[in-house]
Amino acid sequence: MRASRIWTAVAGIALSTILLMGCRAEEQGRIVEYKPGVYLGKKDSAMSDAQEQMLRERAQFQTGTGPAGTASTGGRPADVNPPK
Repeated sequence: MRASRIWTAVAGIALSTILLMGCRAEEQGRIVEYKPGVYLGKKDSAMSDAQEQMLRERAQFQTGTGPAGTASTGGRPADVNPPK
């Protein structure tokens, strides 16, 4: 009888430990209820003027356009035949 009580207590402690492991600090405050089409995360901070300028320059480099929307090939000749 006494052995079964000990095993019951050990099982209870083990179960409590397993359940409490889900209460880690990094899991607190996370979104658990989702709404389709609605962003429920933290608000983004505003970008500085320097960050906006850097982003514009990066986008221009990736699209192959120079300043003010002019076409740019990066100083090399275009390898595309002109339309007929």
